[in-house]
Amino acid sequence: MPLLYIFAFLAISELLVVHWLVSAWSVPIAFALSAITALSLVAIGYLGMWAVLRPLVLTGEGIFIPGAGPAGTLLTFENISEIRHIAFSPEPKGKGNWRRTALAHPNFLLCLRSPVARRTLVRTRMIESVSVRVDDPARFAPAVQSRLG
Repeated sequence: MPLLYIFAFLAISELLVVHWLVSAWSVPIAFALSAITALSLVAIGYLGMWAVLRPLVLTGEGIFIPGAGPAGTLLTFENISEIRHIAFSPEPKGKGNWRRTALAHPNFLLCLRSPVARRTLVRTRMIESVSVRVDDPARFAPAVQSRLG
């Protein structure tokens, strides 16, 4: 979250400076650029709300990962083969990995036994692993590991 505050501060600074500089040249263009910057500030705000209000949920049957809109993906414990701590290692990339972090480096990789369909607005993608960032890794890893068997 602190990174979002920095982005918001930079966007506000850019809004003020660009509006002041461009308004000396063209007032309508200055207002257009200010409107674009204001929309980006709203997007930053929604990104922050999305990160806070849509956390991972550890249920009795698996890990619920919220997606876009009301839908989400449930990773059952039977389908999770292992959980790896990847805080300081290179981030896994590829078509089979779902990076579930917006701005931060993931600290866990959930490897799946069989691919799971992840539906987006445009397409359906088969995922084989999910990289996530959790706030309390000391409690998350043992809780998942104990349920894996």
